[in-house]
Amino acid sequence: LEASVPWYEKWGLVRVGKAEGGMQFLQAGKHAKWTPRVLLLEDADMGERGGSFEAGMTRLCVYTADIARDIKKLSAAGLEPIAPPAGSAGKISAYRDPDGFVVYLIMFHMPIAPILWCMRMYFRVSDPQLFHWTINVTKIETALHAFDAFGFVKVYDAPPQQPQYDMLPPFGIPEKGSVIKHIRMCKLKDDSFCAVLMEWTAPRTVHRGAEKLNSMTIAVDDVASALAKVSAAGLPTEEPVRRRYPVLGDALVGAALVDGSRVELCRFDRMG
Repeated sequence: LEASVPWYEKWGLVRVGKAEGGMQFLQAGKHAKWTPRVLLLEDADMGERGGSFEAGMTRLCVYTADIARDIKKLSAAGLEPIAPPAGSAGKISAYRDPDGFVVYLIMFHMPIAPILWCMRMYFRVSDPQLFHWTINVTKIETALHAFDAFGFVKVYDAPPQQPQYDMLPPFGIPEKGSVIKHIRMCKLKDDSFCAVLMEWTAPRTVHRGAEKLNSMTIAVDDVASALAKVSAAGLPTEEPVRRRYPVLGDALVGAALVDGSRVELCRFDRMG
């Protein structure tokens, strides 16, 4: 935490309360809709991070309306990108946090940009805007079915011919020879933050252990009922346990595994 919290503060995230039990919540910019929080968890035995194409929750995307400004701002704070920023339909600048996890800026060009500008104005968004969380899987069909069971709705699907491969070099992945089988962006109905499900053909998505390093947590009204629903959809699940978090207090937390990646379902005691 000593290294990671200041690193994320350079992006504009702010601490929510004090650290407790090796955990620290961070909050991004404002949004008229619900916005996620980042929970940093200290683990001295954490394994090595893999490539951005390997199985697991490998990247956090931050949307920006002015990528040149934000690259300059991060550089002034001592943060430099993994590789030169690039992209035609949009531009990406990617960074590694102190543990090797990838956080990246993205800005879209025409014709998508005006849509996002209007959405930012309508929802009164302030920076930094957490845009989406990438989950790489080895079987995209299984992941699509799983996130349907979690209640996510499709934003769009991108088949192999659609991805903008010139956006890959900022992650250290070559544009030529790369093939992504399928991309789905999806979100919860009342949420603004998205999940992006991807299966890579070349380089191929494989399990190397990085899928165990991150998780995403969804607040639900009834943990048992939510677990029963995803279990009926064929997902491996874990029995709920009691857990204590900084600021938010005690919660009942269950989990389901999507191709090895952990999705937690929780209800905080203070939710009522």
